[in-house]
Amino acid sequence: MRSALYYVAVMAVSASVFVRNVGAEEEVIPLGKLPQSILETVLKAFPEADAILGASKEPDEEVADEMVYEVTVQVRGRKIDVTVDEEGEIELLEKEITLNELPKAVTESLAKLYPESTLESAEGVYELEDGEQELEFYEVQLKAADGKEVEAKIKANGNIAKDDDGDDEGEEQNEDKE
Repeated sequence: MRSALYYVAVMAVSASVFVRNVGAEEEVIPLGKLPQSILETVLKAFPEADAILGASKEPDEEVADEMVYEVTVQVRGRKIDVTVDEEGEIELLEKEITLNELPKAVTESLAKLYPESTLESAEGVYELEDGEQELEFYEVQLKAADGKEVEAKIKANGNIAKDDDGDDEGEEQNEDKE
């Protein structure tokens, strides 16, 4: 019964417009065109989801010639972006959190790195290993003193997050936003 209700909700929502920042290679997918296996994976992982807000697909950064799907669900009023590979395995979760939930080490690090900036929003980014969620870093949207929007990736200990190659992932400026 619950899955039937979700199917009806998905069909209704798929007619609406899903608005979000989309990267050059990221493609918004109407929920009605989302592969059923991807939808089932997300609904199984989040049976308590209040709504499915949208979906997109983009090339997998780790596996050439494969795509990943990002499905945004709302659980108890908070957004969660669920990244699922083509085989239906959840790879990554980006969970919306309040700014007050950021660890002290993260806020102190952000204050040093971005003085006079304003924190806008935050997410906890988790990788899944053997079904267990492992916090990788916090992704924080800031408005810098010069008005530019910045996305900072900071580990819970306050260090800048590094990617697998040891490169700095800590800052991405988004000049498209005003």
